[in-house]
Amino acid sequence: MKPDKKVPLFLYALISAGFYITAFNYAEYFWILSLFSISLLFFICEKLKSLKEAFWYGLLFGTTTFAGILIWFWKTFPLDWVGIDNVALSLILIFVFWIVASVTLGLFFGVWLALYKKYSSTNNYNFLLAPTLWVICEFARALFFSIVVLGQESVIAPFWTFGFLGYSLSWSTLFIFFASLHVVYLLSF
Repeated sequence: MKPDKKVPLFLYALISAGFYITAFNYAEYFWILSLFSISLLFFICEKLKSLKEAFWYGLLFGTTTFAGILIWFWKTFPLDWVGIDNVALSLILIFVFWIVASVTLGLFFGVWLALYKKYSSTNNYNFLLAPTLWVICEFARALFFSIVVLGQESVIAPFWTFGFLGYSLSWSTLFIFFASLHVVYLLSF
């Protein structure tokens, strides 16, 4: 079934981001992950023509996804608890950090989509390629974000795992068992 050609491509990325955000924030809607996977893979395989296009749509998907997952940044308002009493400055600082974090973390979805587009083929191994690249990009994302937020007494390491796909499976004791063997990366695979 082909999608309606009148639907703009960016809507597929935004709808897929909505599936991811919902699955991440509400564990009881784990089944939405299958919709997310199907819609995003359809979007990748059928619609995108170039690596550049794949990167930009992946970045749109990732930035939207993290903007939804990191919406809790706004709960820190007002910033008087850190000594910033100016309301306008508080709003600007929260907005800037929210956007920078969302784009920085979303960048790796663009990398993943471009790599998948580049290396996928018509053989039967794409079912391994997609999750392998996904886990590599999740690891790189956590490592890169630790550099972006590097400060006094922090370390450069892949410990900023917030938003990992595997966390949406944490409601299951079976999945938690597998996560204890290979951390959250196994659940993301």
